[in-house]
Amino acid sequence: MRYIVIIFTLLVTSFIKAQDLHFSQFYNTPLNVNPALTGFFDGQYRVHAIYRDQYKVIQAPYRTFSAAADFRYHLSGNDYYNFGVRILRDKAGEGNFLRTTAHGSFSYIKQLAGGKTNHFLIGGLEFGMGQHRIDLSKLWFGEQFDPSIISENISLPSGEAGNFAESTNLYLDLGGGLSWFTSWAPRKSIVLGAAMIHINRPNVSFNPNDNVRIDPRLVFHLNAEYPLSKEVSIMPSALYQNQGLHNEFLIGTQFRYFQSDYNDTSLRLGMWARMTSSINESHLDAIILSAMFEYNRLQFGLSYDITVSNLSQANNSFGGFEFSLTYIVPGDKRRSSVVCPSL
Repeated sequence: MRYIVIIFTLLVTSFIKAQDLHFSQFYNTPLNVNPALTGFFDGQYRVHAIYRDQYKVIQAPYRTFSAAADFRYHLSGNDYYNFGVRILRDKAGEGNFLRTTAHGSFSYIKQLAGGKTNHFLIGGLEFGMGQHRIDLSKLWFGEQFDPSIISENISLPSGEAGNFAESTNLYLDLGGGLSWFTSWAPRKSIVLGAAMIHINRPNVSFNPNDNVRIDPRLVFHLNAEYPLSKEVSIMPSALYQNQGLHNEFLIGTQFRYFQSDYNDTSLRLGMWARMTSSINESHLDAIILSAMFEYNRLQFGLSYDITVSNLSQANNSFGGFEFSLTYIVPGDKRRSSVVCPSL
């Protein structure tokens, strides 16, 4: 009976109090990181998608998909306004726990200084809706443990009637952020940003009479690029996220081999370390290996998480694969004079 209660507690309370979803290729999901990165690309239109398949060795792996599109419009001088939309869908666990969100975002790019060194500030806002669902028929509860067979018996009443609904109410979700970037030569740039997601702390309780709020998520991110030679750049990056008692920190770099004589073809190889902490416990969670191929305006990314925490005992060190695809439509060079650095 004790183990049944423990499993149920992990399945339900961890779901409703869970952290936000995250991607290892955070640099390829800018609208999930900071609404101020809406329109942050060299072009007029951008569409991208990412898929994460995690913990395939367990019976019910976690699968996450996100897609987004954003648009950049010239206003005057070197100022731009931008719009974006994104959707996110995640399915996890034996109970088919499903999270679905849809957001719209707006940002404004303002030039602070020009000349040999350019400085720009971007402010962004996002607004959206979301809902969580769970298949209660896939779960069993303590009252359904049958001592006569020493196992669960789902034909027995669960004793939870009226305590849980199969979906949360549709909730409003708000966020905002700022980003600053500077560039002083081709392939020489720094990008800094901060954001707060779930500013309004939406209620995501499966109990219609309860009030369970999503903690705001605070985000800080850094990206940079510096050439090591005519063909090779180093692209360090870092991401810190805090949500309630939970912290996540990623740090690493990519090396980009650039072949400008062949349709802007380049290859990136990278490695990151992901560290997490909760209350008084902190540890190295995973090592992330990545590769990205860029051909003209098309980018394809692949990454793999190698679990190095205690979780490796349960998943045999298998982590998660991610696949991303991005396409950027070029803008009018006569009007789109602001070239955003690569993330």
